[in-house]
Amino acid sequence: MGGVMQMISADPDLFRSLFVKSNRHLTASIVKAMMMVTRSSTGSNRFSVENRLLSYWYDFLQDLEEGECAISLEDLLIFTTGCDHEPPLGFFPRPTIEFNHQDQISMSMLPLANTCGNVLKLPVGHSTYESFRENLVLGVQCCGGFGMA
Repeated sequence: MGGVMQMISADPDLFRSLFVKSNRHLTASIVKAMMMVTRSSTGSNRFSVENRLLSYWYDFLQDLEEGECAISLEDLLIFTTGCDHEPPLGFFPRPTIEFNHQDQISMSMLPLANTCGNVLKLPVGHSTYESFRENLVLGVQCCGGFGMA
């Protein structure tokens, strides 16, 4: 154990990224790369719906980066993971996007998040980007930090 402390003392700059929050600014491409997407079977009706929603999702990330929404990429990350930045050693488990196909008759139009599992469930009931964007912003704004809208 003493060897690790000696190494840190000898070259603190080498270990700084493990112990100190990074000043790296979140971008749409960083958030996109950070999140894994769980998809339905290729060729299924659900897969087709998910393709549409993923295009909305990528547009939404770009809008957040450009400041065109009332929330930020950091707000979205807090909603999904409870963190406003990526931890030095990354997330475990890796943040995942899932699609909420459950109970399509009374389906919520708002996103759901499980911050313990780092899961963001996108609602599939949106037929326009405007509806998708409006409800994601509303969901994140109304959650009061992180969790479920």
